[in-house]
Amino acid sequence: MHVRPDGKALVTGSADKNTKFLEIETKTSDTARISFHSKNNVALVHIKTLKMTNDILVVEHSPDGRLLAVALLDLTVKVFY
Repeated sequence: MHVRPDGKALVTGSADKNTKFLEIETKTSDTARISFHSKNNVALVHIKTLKMTNDILVVEHSPDGRLLAVALLDLTVKVFY
């Protein structure tokens, strides 16, 4: 799992050969506004799934968040824009 550099999304990779893209949603509850506490609810929203040909070992974004590298069990690395 790797969080995108802007902190708004993450990507996961697993042995089931799926790369899943998730957005991070933060919602402030109404009761937190009334009591002046900063309680946030965090949710992950599934955006899309990318199927790979082999088990996924590592996923990581580039520092600018434009590229995604996916390392597979067959010793290949696929880079996506």
